[in-house]
Amino acid sequence: MKNFRESLADIFRHHLTSLLFCGVIAVTILILCIFGSVIYNLDSIEKKWSYEVRIMVFTSDTSDPKIIAEQIKKIKNVINVTNIEPIAVAELIKKRFPDQNITISETVLPSIIEVRVGIKDIDGIKKEISKIPEVEEITVNTSWFDSLKKLTSSIEYVALIVSGLIFFMSMLLISYVTKLGVVLRKPEISIMRFCGATEWYIRKPYVLSGIVLGFIGGGIGILFYFGLSYFMRNMIGNFVDTWKTGTPIQILIIYGLAMFLGASGNFMAFSRGEEDE
Repeated sequence: MKNFRESLADIFRHHLTSLLFCGVIAVTILILCIFGSVIYNLDSIEKKWSYEVRIMVFTSDTSDPKIIAEQIKKIKNVINVTNIEPIAVAELIKKRFPDQNITISETVLPSIIEVRVGIKDIDGIKKEISKIPEVEEITVNTSWFDSLKKLTSSIEYVALIVSGLIFFMSMLLISYVTKLGVVLRKPEISIMRFCGATEWYIRKPYVLSGIVLGFIGGGIGILFYFGLSYFMRNMIGNFVDTWKTGTPIQILIIYGLAMFLGASGNFMAFSRGEEDE
């Protein structure tokens, strides 16, 4: 308790340094929250789009597509089944090629059954659909999802690397900020060592003050992040309907990183102060 009171007194004594300390942590945590939110939402978007894969089923001319659609609905893990009539196929072709005067007879167009499934269930569902005698052909295109997965993975790796670099640079900046106070207290620290004080006893107030400032700075950074998220949601509207700020556990982990950043930054500053003595 005595060390904690001493840490608080030292924070108020060097209020300008403490303010800069909190500002560095707040900005760092804000950036980490943004990168963490990007990674979290990319995973959510990827999971959501993984259920947007569509299998196109072509049936024979003599079959009844509605009956086949009902059979497909009974297959396990099928999300949705839509029967596309020849007239709808003709409309899709005209929309796809609006500049061309295309005249197609509905009698030559096949009935198509669109089956929406999850990316992980494609092979099993295709196998089950192929067992239906009236099914002539099954097609599916997952290249767009593979490209999306590569893109999201690349963004996540870049975000993790940049976040790590920012965290390390902030730790160094905090250590240099705190080093000024350590240098000013060199005579006092020398006397404490002369009297037999252990290294941990000397460093403890610095570590505690770093935790306190990390708690304050982390809270400010998280509050700014929530404000920014609210502002962005109002600007974007329903364009990104899956955007989330993160789970409470993720926010607590980032809050813990803020206190760790403050404690480790102060610890590094003290070690540097020792080298200068």
